Amino acid sequence: MNTETKTDALAGFKFKVEIDVAWGDMDAMSHVNNTRYLNYMETARIEFFSHFFDELAGVGSATMTNGLALAEVRCRFKVPLTYPDRVIVCCAVGQMDEDQFMVVQEIYSTKMGCVAAEGDGRMVCYDYVNMRRTLMGDELRAKLEAFKL
Repeated sequence: MNTETKTDALAGFKFKVEIDVAWGDMDAMSHVNNTRYLNYMETARIEFFSHFFDELAGVGSATMTNGLALAEVRCRFKVPLTYPDRVIVCCAVGQMDEDQFMVVQEIYSTKMGCVAAEGDGRMVCYDYVNMRRTLMGDELRAKLEAFKL
């Protein structure tokens, strides 16, 4: 039996997004398809960046010069989600290097009262004009520091 409280499970995460599990998220096995967990984490990462990082507001636009690129994503499935449910997807900053950082994430099931999945995404600072990695600027680094676990 899981004795971890919601407060304990989400401790350290300063950013959270609530997402309703849709009926269509389930697969033939009557649980949420594994790819949907990655979509939930992606939605939370995009919300995280767009809420706190003005310099990334133009991600995907034709005029953007420097931004971020997702280089790697991982997900560790702990319990199967099912409809109906409302998940809380959390984001925090993990390890940072000169040109990349990790976004650490958890997916918490409000129906089951436990963490359903843990994951992370390695974000690379990217120069879209010259199509190569670039160093992380001091301003971005300082903002990221505020969200470290």
